[in-house]
Amino acid sequence: ASGRIAEVLKQAAEQMAYEYRLRRDFSGAMTYPGFLAVAGVSAIAFIFTQVVPRFATMIGEDRTNVPAVSRWILSAGEFANANLPIVGLALAALVALVVVVVTNPAIRARAYTLAHGLPVIGSVIQAREIASWSRLTAFALNNGVAILPATDLARAAVPIGPFRQGLDRLEADLRAGLTLDASLGAHTKLEAMDLSMLRAGQKSGAVGSMFGFMADNYEARLRDSMKRMTSLMEPIAIAVISIVVGFVALSLVLALSSVYEGVV
Repeated sequence: ASGRIAEVLKQAAEQMAYEYRLRRDFSGAMTYPGFLAVAGVSAIAFIFTQVVPRFATMIGEDRTNVPAVSRWILSAGEFANANLPIVGLALAALVALVVVVVTNPAIRARAYTLAHGLPVIGSVIQAREIASWSRLTAFALNNGVAILPATDLARAAVPIGPFRQGLDRLEADLRAGLTLDASLGAHTKLEAMDLSMLRAGQKSGAVGSMFGFMADNYEARLRDSMKRMTSLMEPIAIAVISIVVGFVALSLVLALSSVYEGVV
């Protein structure tokens, strides 16, 4: 569109390299929490199939004085130990269901929309969308593309969601004579500082540079948000596993205490 394909390809290569580093860093940060989750699930499975059934044998069939929560844990352990193939098939079916759900475009789009409202993940998604859109708009404007084709080109790279819906109305507003900052302020969640930068860019004729500044700002936010999210995953995984294991251990202790009290 601009006749500067070589320059744009160089900028695109730099952007793709940045995206690759971002995905690599995120995958690396999620490796340890993923390992903790797998190890925790394996430990819980071992407890239910090997440890709990032995406690159930020690306590015996008469569980009248055993607390209800302990009876549930003992029954679950006995069932898991007696039906290992069925439990394995159920887990495999659950994994397959998750894979089907994740690969379904309609469900993924719905989940992506819902994720915008989550505390930490939502900020990551929002920063990612605005950073990519701003960078592509800056690419186009700085290489001589008019504002309407530039916004249309950049919008095509934004995933379907609340931000994309706001951008869908931008072109019509610009054709109707509305300013860039007014349309974006009405239909998107850009901050007041972003809109002020765009107003300054419109008055000075440097809109492309302002979009570049916005992209730099949101890319920095994206890195910070991703670090915050990945730093939370490890303690969350440890906390969930600890709660489950502690709950099972407490249930077994309560069961043994009730049997001891009955004997005494």
